[in-house]
Amino acid sequence: WNLFRKALPDGGIEPITHFDKGQIADFDWSPDGSKIVLHRRIERKESLWELRPGKGEPRLVTEFKTGQISQHKYAPDGDDLYFTYGDSTQDVVLITNFE
Repeated sequence: WNLFRKALPDGGIEPITHFDKGQIADFDWSPDGSKIVLHRRIERKESLWELRPGKGEPRLVTEFKTGQISQHKYAPDGDDLYFTYGDSTQDVVLITNFE
């Protein structure tokens, strides 16, 4: 899964990224519109990439081999990137002779 652009109203579809595996789960523009943060998933790995459209390939910002990134936002000045990350587990508990 990649990021695409379509010029409105009748333009063609243009790929912005050219990843050959994984998927882009979400993306967001910086406040000044100069860059895009991409949230990618490749199997169980989650990562954030930064892209400057028309100015080269995406750059890896951070990657986690476990857990999940659920939100990401640039700071108002566009200099910092904030995100939520965590790891969840699920347990099964068997209760017998419960009264």
